[in-house]
Amino acid sequence: MTKLLEPLRHPGFIDLRNRTVMSAMSRSSADENHCPTDAMLAYYARRAQGGAGLILTEGTLIDKSGDGWNNAPYIATEAHAKAWRPVVDAVHQAGGAIACQLWHMGRISHSDYTGNAPVSSTNVAAAGVNRQNNKDYGTPRALAADELPQVTGLFVDAAKRALDAGFDAVELHAGHGYLIDQFLDAKVNDRTDAYGGSVENRCRFLLELVETLTKAVPGSHVIARISPSRAMAGSTSGMNSTR
Repeated sequence: MTKLLEPLRHPGFIDLRNRTVMSAMSRSSADENHCPTDAMLAYYARRAQGGAGLILTEGTLIDKSGDGWNNAPYIATEAHAKAWRPVVDAVHQAGGAIACQLWHMGRISHSDYTGNAPVSSTNVAAAGVNRQNNKDYGTPRALAADELPQVTGLFVDAAKRALDAGFDAVELHAGHGYLIDQFLDAKVNDRTDAYGGSVENRCRFLLELVETLTKAVPGSHVIARISPSRAMAGSTSGMNSTR
């Protein structure tokens, strides 16, 4: 317990007042423009006032193409980033640090939110229904290899916006059956190109994304979240126990 409450000072990461981290939890509280609300500001400020060393925001969408959630916040434009600034400032004023979780839902997104078919590593639809609108997941379009740099660019641009807005770090959501995880998971990823098959190939998109991102922003401000054991929407999540 003593160590848990000690400050974290590590050359490879941001400084924290203690080692407690509040995990990301989606709350469906953004406004109609996908900007943070006063209720969200109060929520995050209270967690910082309670002593959390690092707060991870709820999933924050990097682009409309990845949306499948009611009232999810975005970091897709400068207007979104500006709207996040008061939240970040409130956390800092309470002595905490805050990281923006960068989110693209991939085949778990829905055309009701995006206006288009979902994109994914595969063209096989997720099992079950979207819990937000109680409709079947649509059939996704498998991203071509030459489209992946564009998706990477969306993550990089969102990360830059977040850090410019004062966030201490960004977290790539690479778990829970969402877009990046749809490449990692052998049960979902049925590709035959350089991004499918072996574990090395299935990790390629995430590793290339991290490499590109850490050339654009300091690596000490980048986190990647994976979830090797959680099942969601037809996914076993993680790398399907290949290793």
